[in-house]
Amino acid sequence: MKKNYNTPKRKHYVKTMLSEEERADFDERLAITGLPQSEFIRQAIFTAQVKTTVEMECNIAQLERLIAEYGKIGSNLNQIARYFNSGGTATQHLITDIRTAILDLDDLKFDILKIVGDAYGSH
Repeated sequence: MKKNYNTPKRKHYVKTMLSEEERADFDERLAITGLPQSEFIRQAIFTAQVKTTVEMECNIAQLERLIAEYGKIGSNLNQIARYFNSGGTATQHLITDIRTAILDLDDLKFDILKIVGDAYGSH
């Protein structure tokens, strides 16, 4: 009696080359499962967790500039916080300084995202 498998029709091939050691390891793992080679590979593809690493090159001068800018903004915000914590009141000048610091932080975030985007090859 002929077996009737209810599997989807597949028409794409995936090929790879293995070293002797890799092939021996593959054959050993395959034998343990008792699965056909194709099914073993399909299960490996869809259940494996692949560890990826991303190597980024960064411009040290850009990074140093951004770190310095971040430090200045943080220092300005600390001075404003100290002023308010010691009982200071909001003046138009301080409100302007706070808004400027917020805008500076936003600009800094944009600069960082641009550098990270450039490192990943997107613009």
